[in-house]
Amino acid sequence: GPLEPPPLPERFDNYVRQVDASPSADPTEGDDLAAATAVYTVNGQPAILLIGARPVTEMSLFLLSLGATDPAPVGDGWCALYGGESLCGVQRDDTAWVVSPLTDLTDEDLLAIAASAAAA
Repeated sequence: GPLEPPPLPERFDNYVRQVDASPSADPTEGDDLAAATAVYTVNGQPAILLIGARPVTEMSLFLLSLGATDPAPVGDGWCALYGGESLCGVQRDDTAWVVSPLTDLTDEDLLAIAASAAAA
């Protein structure tokens, strides 16, 4: 059947999925990937953009497919550059969880958030 994107958690840690933003499924063209994205807020302020996608076999290639550059392993995940900002994520089984900051966050922050989302 059609690929289903991974369900994005409604909330995890201090992050709450924006209510008006039902996760948009975004089939990237040419890729056999199912992806969902949503903005999460902290105290009502947009904090991160979370992307969940599967099946992902190679995080570096997935980050490149998002348009990011210079993917490199960091901790137990990967970080790349997207429009001058960091984009970091972790892979769990065949699912990628990638976080883009909407506020000032370090790569370590982004990886920890991605791991929390994956475990939520």
